[in-house]
Amino acid sequence: MILTLAAPDVWADPFGPLVKNLAVLGLSLVVHAMEARRG
Repeated sequence: MILTLAAPDVWADPFGPLVKNLAVLGLSLVVHAMEARRG
């Protein structure tokens, strides 16, 4: 959040570090949901 306010132009870079973090966060949430269903 702080980096978004400090450097909003980073979001425009298609291979930017913030965009990569969103993909990792999404996959982490999927794995967490799958593990929670298993028990």
